[in-house]
Order: sequence, then C-alpha cells, then structure tokens
Amino acid sequence: MRKPAQYTIGVVSPQRRRGQGFSLLELAVVAIIFSVLAAVLLQRLAFYQDEAERAGAQLLVANMRSALYSKALEAAVQQDRARLAQLVSANPIRLLEREPENYKGEIDGLSANKLEPGFWYFNRDKRILVYVFRGKKSFPQDLIDRWYFKVEFSRLPTKDAKPDGTHDQNGSVALIQVDGS
Repeated sequence: MRKPAQYTIGVVSPQRRRGQGFSLLELAVVAIIFSVLAAVLLQRLAFYQDEAERAGAQLLVANMRSALYSKALEAAVQQDRARLAQLVSANPIRLLEREPENYKGEIDGLSANKLEPGFWYFNRDKRILVYVFRGKKSFPQDLIDRWYFKVEFSRLPTKDAKPDGTHDQNGSVALIQVDGS
C-alpha cells in the first residue's frame, strides 16, 4: 500500500540535510570556541615562558654563588685576605667558566636604562649585577621586572656572639639579592 503524496513531501531525510553543509550559526559557535581555546593556550604559553626565564636566571645565580663560595673558600684556606677583599668588588659573572650568552658586559648607570629586556649586565657605578626580565606587562605603567645582586662581605658581629672554642674568622663573601634603588 502506498502512502499519499502529501505526507512524503514535507519530510527531509537526514542524509539529504547533511549534504548542504554547516549552517552559519554552527560555524560561528565553532569559531568562538576555537578562539577561546587559542586565547587560553596563548596565555598559558606566556606564563610558562616567564617561568622558564625565571628558572634560567635562578640557575645562573646558583652557579655564580657556587663559584663565589669556591673562590672565597680557596682564599680562606690560603689565608689570603687581599684576594677575599677583591671578591667583594668583583663582577660575579667573571667567576664563571664562561659568560652566559645573554650577558651584555659591564655598563655605567646611564647606558643601563637603554638595554632591552632579557639580558644580564654589571653596573660598574653601583657594583651591582642586574637581570632585566623580558616578561610582557599588561599595562604600560607597569615597571619592567629586574633582579639586582651584589657581592657583600659578611661575618659575625662580635667575638661574644661566637661559641667558645671557635677560631676568629675573617668572614666570607656572599652573592645576595638587593633592592635596586
């Protein structure tokens, strides 16, 4: 038995509808979802790049501290106070076996402001090692993030602070992070 023609005309089979492609609304929804996912991915990528830069700077500082400790220990064993005093005014980058690729050298205070981010430099005037981060800031008024390090002499303040039976030490040097102002 055949169905009347009036009932089969209004029904569209799913296979025939798929042949027409996506509707404009479906395409817009897919584009919005894709752009949101891309924005989240780019934000996370920038975060991980900043973290990798910080980890690299921390590793270099740890290497400089090790080299400084080794040189200070060597001077202490040889009881060479002059060499220990030279370490206080020394550029800590010079203690490494080789300079990092992003080291610009020793610079005076005026030309230090013109450096692009992502580099180390040693400020001769203040005797401070500086790293300028290249992380992008959200607003123009945000300052560029910088780390400042200085080699300083340290020792116990008085003989009274030392436990009985200890030798009178001349002190040592350390690479410490300081405020840049």
